[in-house]
Amino acid sequence: MTDFNTKAFEDRLHRIGKEVQSFFENLVSEDELDVFSPKADFVQTSEGFEILMDLPGLTKSDIKVELTDAMLTIKGERTINETDLQVAWLRRERHYGSFSRSFPVPVPVSKSDVSAQFKDGVLKILIKAEDMGPQDTTIDID
Repeated sequence: MTDFNTKAFEDRLHRIGKEVQSFFENLVSEDELDVFSPKADFVQTSEGFEILMDLPGLTKSDIKVELTDAMLTIKGERTINETDLQVAWLRRERHYGSFSRSFPVPVPVSKSDVSAQFKDGVLKILIKAEDMGPQDTTIDID
């Protein structure tokens, strides 16, 4: 019967773990992971749809909302102050740069059906759509 060498097994397992970690770290650079992608909620209401997007630190002029065909796109940019570039960062967790988020609108709408408000760092988009009550989803089988 051979004695099991626990220390050698742990060392080998540790080396494999480091190799796997190194492999994944090299797939994508840290800069590519540092993307400004604001979070949003897209819900159906009795009147249509509502999108709420958190955009703290932005102003209304930093944001653009576009409706093209059946796609609603929200674009914007958060810029860093020049004075912030001259400091010695101890930790930087906020994201800067431009962003673009697109949401497919599941029903035909026109520009007049869409309204947007920006207050306290939250963008609220209302999309009016006709007859948004419960839909009969039963399919007849031939």
